[in-house]
Amino acid sequence: MQKMREIGLTRIAHAIGVTSGAVRNWFVRGKVPAEQVLPIVRAAEGSITPHDLRPDLYPDKDWMPPGLKRAT
Repeated sequence: MQKMREIGLTRIAHAIGVTSGAVRNWFVRGKVPAEQVLPIVRAAEGSITPHDLRPDLYPDKDWMPPGLKRAT
């Protein structure tokens, strides 16, 4: 979740089409809704992985959606 703050919660919100308040709430609660994980990963251009956001849903820390590579 810290990586979300580094990218910018408002920037993420704008990129995925939700309010910045919604993203702030996810950050505070420490849990991103399942349906928002992959849009956030795409918006962050691979600097955030699905595992970073929801290890309960994406236990493989190296998995990335097709067509997207982990940023180095």
